[in-house]
Amino acid sequence: MFRYLLVFAGFLLTGCTIEQQYEFEEDFSGKYGLQIDLSSVYALMGDSAESASPLAEVNVDSMIMELNKLEGISGAMISEKEGMLDLTYQFSSMETLNKTMVDQNMNNLINDSASMKQSSPQFSKKGKSIYYHWEGFDKATVDSWEEFKGMEEMIRYKLTMRFPRPIKKIDNKSATLSADNKTLTIEGSLMDFIQNKIDLNMKVKL
Repeated sequence: MFRYLLVFAGFLLTGCTIEQQYEFEEDFSGKYGLQIDLSSVYALMGDSAESASPLAEVNVDSMIMELNKLEGISGAMISEKEGMLDLTYQFSSMETLNKTMVDQNMNNLINDSASMKQSSPQFSKKGKSIYYHWEGFDKATVDSWEEFKGMEEMIRYKLTMRFPRPIKKIDNKSATLSADNKTLTIEGSLMDFIQNKIDLNMKVKL
């Protein structure tokens, strides 16, 4: 899904906030959400905002169909209302969630640039520990975003993960925990993540 963020972000250099959300149940089924706040962009564009929607670059119906066709995925929805774009779906297991990250049919539904090559984030579980693996973008992709230097704070990225039990330990220093210790958050400018200045790899012990 990080691939899709770059496609959207190319249209949103006037400013936006992007949030990816993972909510896990006790059996590690759960809900995925991608939310992009375009309200500040739309406020600037006025009447022309609707025609500039990033959804114009996505075959929405086919994307929903492909998601719901994946075994273990249900309830996929994409909507845009008052400058807030939302994509959500339910997943039956951590393995199913990983498949949505790498499915080639999904990638083909976006007018994707060949230069935007990256690994797909993957979850794994061992004992009471959850691992989030992210190798980041290749050098060509990082270099291609150099032209936007100085505009780093215009696009913000936020990653949240909520677990059914309190987090006992996390090895990523960029992460913050909620008051009940069940939700972790990592956030910064999107450029910081593209340039690997903020590490997303982590081990979470429940």
